[in-house]
Amino acid sequence: MRLFVCIAPAYLGACSGGDDIDNIAGCGEPPPPQEYSISQYQVEAVVHDEALSDLTFGGGSVVGEQPVDWAHLGIELNTERDYFLVQHNAPQPSRFSLFGQAHACSFAGPQPAEKIIRVEVVSDNAYTDDYPAGTDLSALTSLYDRAYLDGVASLADYEYTPAPAREWIKFFFTEPPQYQRQRFTVTIELDSNNTFVVTTPEVYLVNE
Repeated sequence: MRLFVCIAPAYLGACSGGDDIDNIAGCGEPPPPQEYSISQYQVEAVVHDEALSDLTFGGGSVVGEQPVDWAHLGIELNTERDYFLVQHNAPQPSRFSLFGQAHACSFAGPQPAEKIIRVEVVSDNAYTDDYPAGTDLSALTSLYDRAYLDGVASLADYEYTPAPAREWIKFFFTEPPQYQRQRFTVTIELDSNNTFVVTTPEVYLVNE
């Protein structure tokens, strides 16, 4: 005897007799699963119209030669990626649920195959007297324009909360610099033993 479960129209009529839910929803078979690995990072120093916070999304323009209010400066790391298909030999868990079937056709896109285990940012000049040239500044950072919640709020968090290597990292500084001229070098280490090092152009930061 087969048990049928059907829920109310409020849940968009998700009904299953044990068959594949995507086929019932008219989606057909999901595409082959894809993952990507990071082949390179690119870095830009970006100035925003408003002071940055962890709730800032998008916007900004590349920093030029003019001085920049330190609170409006974002450092943006964007990735170049290599994509590949994933062969899953193990049985996949059942996707049946009484809820959430409204997005049955929204198949997951390519997922990162690597995790970030460390991000370090240093300047070739002193940031403050407590942070001389070459000192790791990751504890003075916060992430913004977050597309995912991976338990990472600052660059320092990657040390104890390795997180998937998403398509970008965007961060700002949470304390003002004492010294105007800065050129930042960012080092990203992945669990694949790949390490990437990128450096921003020189920026002139002011406290307005």
